[in-house]
Amino acid sequence: MSVKKNVHSFIIVDPELCTGCESYFGTPVKRKTCESVCSFVHDGEFNPMNTRIHRVRIEPILNVSLACQKCESPPCIKACPEKALDKAEDGSIVVDDDKCNGCAYCIE
Repeated sequence: MSVKKNVHSFIIVDPELCTGCESYFGTPVKRKTCESVCSFVHDGEFNPMNTRIHRVRIEPILNVSLACQKCESPPCIKACPEKALDKAEDGSIVVDDDKCNGCAYCIE
């Protein structure tokens, strides 16, 4: 019996439990713990550019974690006015930092 892996898996985060914790992870800069651990597990290094989780602070006491759901037709790509997002072969979304203006339409 073969099991087909769901490439559209996602993480459900309970905002009541997210404390917004950060750590240095052997670097001079504090990193968000969930983002750092995600990049380490998948890529073997603490690199925030490779994380699949992004924590966003909406209010001083509310942290929300966003995880890419690898949608078939990603609305984040369509929402970007600068065309700074692209879908990689593995389904993850890649940001072109040279084009991105930081408007955050992709996460609304």
